[in-house]
Amino acid sequence: MRFEKNRYLVYLLLTIMLCCCPALVVKAIDEVVIDDCRDVYEFKKHKGEIIVNNKISLNYELLKQFKCKIQPSIFYGDNIKFVKSSCSRSNTPEHKSITPDNVFYDDSKACFYDVLLDAKHQKCEAKFERNFTDIHYFSRIFLADEFFIRHKTVKIIIPDELQQFKLINKNLTPNIQVEETHEDNKRIITYTIVSMPAVKVEDNMPNTTKIYPTIMIEGAYANVDELYRWSYDLSRVDTNIPSLNSILLEMPETDNKINKMKNTYAWVQSNIRYVAFESGIGRHRPDTPAEVIRKRYGDCKGVALLLKTLLVAQGIDARLVFLGTDDVSCRISEIPSLASMNHVICAADIDGCTYYLDATSNYIPLGHIPCNIQGVEALIENGESYKHVTLPTQPLESSCDSLHVELAIVGEALQGTAERWAKGDMKEMLLTAYNDGEARDRSSFTALALNDNSHSIKVNNAHWLETACDKEWASLQGEIVDENSLSRLDDEIYIELDPDNMTQAIIDTTKREHNYVFPVKCRRVNEVCFTIPSGYYVEKLPSPISFNTPVGKLSCTFAQKGNTVVYVKTIDIAGTELQRDQITT
Repeated sequence: MRFEKNRYLVYLLLTIMLCCCPALVVKAIDEVVIDDCRDVYEFKKHKGEIIVNNKISLNYELLKQFKCKIQPSIFYGDNIKFVKSSCSRSNTPEHKSITPDNVFYDDSKACFYDVLLDAKHQKCEAKFERNFTDIHYFSRIFLADEFFIRHKTVKIIIPDELQQFKLINKNLTPNIQVEETHEDNKRIITYTIVSMPAVKVEDNMPNTTKIYPTIMIEGAYANVDELYRWSYDLSRVDTNIPSLNSILLEMPETDNKINKMKNTYAWVQSNIRYVAFESGIGRHRPDTPAEVIRKRYGDCKGVALLLKTLLVAQGIDARLVFLGTDDVSCRISEIPSLASMNHVICAADIDGCTYYLDATSNYIPLGHIPCNIQGVEALIENGESYKHVTLPTQPLESSCDSLHVELAIVGEALQGTAERWAKGDMKEMLLTAYNDGEARDRSSFTALALNDNSHSIKVNNAHWLETACDKEWASLQGEIVDENSLSRLDDEIYIELDPDNMTQAIIDTTKREHNYVFPVKCRRVNEVCFTIPSGYYVEKLPSPISFNTPVGKLSCTFAQKGNTVVYVKTIDIAGTELQRDQITT
């Protein structure tokens, strides 16, 4: 803004980048290539059970005159039995448990070799063998690798007696040729791959199984009915809770079923910590409600079953819901497989209305469905049968983040108050970020949440107004002082009237290869109310500005209301995936 004596001019320079968080690029290893790889999967029957024997041979080559450390490896676990391994440049394999980020426990282990290649064109051969002992967990084969692949063959051998198993190709590229032959009463499907680029990992990219060549395995379940019955049978654990009455007394007393459901949902969210647990049959069999209460933590299955049990005890019709989040690469009806079903929530029916409750979201209140499960296929338990449904979608404004600022000139600075309100997924993200931080960092987080990490704005007395999980909005408030957005020149005053630029990230289009995935659909709103100083008046306000983008809309409006100028900036993210070719340079 520009001020003159007895006149008030507003100018705007607006640059908005539709981006929620940094897009950092992880450099692929390009000093080493896989010169040749032979990967064989053979279906067999062993003691009445179907197993898959996997033998893989990898030949690496160092391209440059540098030293490079590689770790040829293979994964195994409770349902994948390690058999043997060898390496031409190392005699000592190492075995180590590996737990992915954000997973409390995982049964995955790795057998690997530490290999140093220190001469140009030096090579190394590693061989591994393992058995998939539970066919339900053999659901896909990933064809790409962290290294560039010159040549690779993947051979899948299926006996005629196991003809129910089918291969479904996803994201195959022209450099992959598929050939099927038949000999000795066996189908042999061979994938020949040449010049396969290395997998490139980028922040905010789609799940790798959605974009890289993958073979999906269908046949472990004959159909959706069988997939449901397998999951339902595993969920039938002991639901007796010895402390049930005392737990119910912790919730506000009410005769209204909706309020009972609301209070019970909030109790589970507040008292049970969500942790991911991925081990053997435990990936799909929930812990007992009594055990979840004893430990005060559980995975999605455990907390969903606990919530269901508590609701049923209060006379509410509650069921488990088996579904695949938007992160899976195929729908349940497309491929009945564990690869298409990775989550469990609870559903409650009251007076013919179904409520979907995901207690792994600690701060989302009753009525909001998390963005990552909106519109997905789901199976609601109904005894030996099920209800096949599609979860509702909700308008993007159901997840909203709003910043309201009141400003005035005090001395040589802009001063005032700021309030931030968030609901839906934006509430979940805000409170999760706050509560996951170290205690010593939380006060600074609260201040930063009111100025979007702007180092030019000081925030004093920042505090939360509302954080309860059963409330629609979370809110915080503080006093702000901005000494850097006001300057004087003779009789003119210049002001920057935008304390929150909504974004601090840039997508590097020179390196970006993949689509950009936003965390959630949402609406972000900044409203700044500036009190016009005495003796000044508004001569002109800029016209409204609006931009349509492939995934949403950006807009900015100005208005005068009495002695106040109201500036509103809005970003609507209506789609969560921005195509790479839609990201302009």
